[in-house]
Amino acid sequence: ALLVTHDPEEALAVCDRVVLLRDGRVEQVGTGEALYRRPATRFVARFLGELIECAGRCQGGAVETPFGRVPTDLPNGSPAVACFRPEAIRFHDAGAARGRVLRRAFLGARAMLLVTVDGLAEPVCLSCPAGEGPEAGDAVRLDWDGAQAFVFLREAD
Repeated sequence: ALLVTHDPEEALAVCDRVVLLRDGRVEQVGTGEALYRRPATRFVARFLGELIECAGRCQGGAVETPFGRVPTDLPNGSPAVACFRPEAIRFHDAGAARGRVLRRAFLGARAMLLVTVDGLAEPVCLSCPAGEGPEAGDAVRLDWDGAQAFVFLREAD
């Protein structure tokens, strides 16, 4: 069966194989999990979920972000953007990134937190179990799961 949808969650939930199109051309083909975890382009990454983007330049095989260095094989000096899914970011006492919780919203089993991060222009939305994590106004340190980061050329969309 063929399902045509503009709803990313629906495609990820019911399809064995996803073909993501943009302006009539194929951006990426694969399982929903493969497209979500290893998007080929920023368009695919943005289309399939929330994304934290850190612009920088490749130096020494990595892009420096507030969360730490993200390895890449892009040439040195290339304008790049390192991307993280919000679920890759964790509150951690010794985390590299520093920030402050602007707002905390109770959502039952989870709490959503709006967090400013030093070095990022826009606040990020993170979640944690409802009975855990920082409160509004708290200073925080953040760490990340490097296996869930990916890098694109900055011009690429």
